[in-house]
Amino acid sequence: MQSTSIAAEGDRRAHLTRRITALLSDLTKTNDEVVYLDTEYIHAALAENRYRPTEKDWKEVVQIGAVKWNHRLHRASDSFVRLVRPKIHLNEMDASKIADFEKITPLKWSEIIAHGVDFPIVYEELRQFIGESAVVVMLGDGVILKQDCEAHKLGLARPLEHPTRLKPILCELDEAYYSKIWSGMLYQEVGVLLEQVLSAAGSSESRSEHDGLFDATSMA
Repeated sequence: MQSTSIAAEGDRRAHLTRRITALLSDLTKTNDEVVYLDTEYIHAALAENRYRPTEKDWKEVVQIGAVKWNHRLHRASDSFVRLVRPKIHLNEMDASKIADFEKITPLKWSEIIAHGVDFPIVYEELRQFIGESAVVVMLGDGVILKQDCEAHKLGLARPLEHPTRLKPILCELDEAYYSKIWSGMLYQEVGVLLEQVLSAAGSSESRSEHDGLFDATSMA
């Protein structure tokens, strides 16, 4: 039984490697660098016994993490991580929602409020960081950024209009398995060690899953 499980894992990893290799061939035709991006956000489903919000629930970004990965050199060339102080839905974050948020992520609400920067400022910095590089997200991060841009009356950067979404690509390979896998878990799927993710992010051991920079580096 164990040998069957190991064989299945090996086949899944081989299929994943081939698919990602083909994807990267397309993404790096004109630029060796690809930006992997992850957002952490507050939402209406917090403290309501719902693991994830629906499309109709309100959401607001509180952290953006990104890593610019040079696929020719096989290393990170730059990284980006910013806390964003929410404004639109700040008053809807009562004590129960804050407590639930801090259970899900390693982020501290007090630090977001004390050190977070207004979204328009962070977004402009993100635009400059991305430049003309292709952008890869796990699933809905592009939509969430678009919603925040609309709320703040900002134009959406061209590379963020249609970012490459990894989740649908993974689910084409094995929906039952990959539907349960999220960005901060991806490094394990290709045999990368946690220490390698932290090193690539130029990060400390304090970073973990559901931290924007960690999750972005895990995807890279």
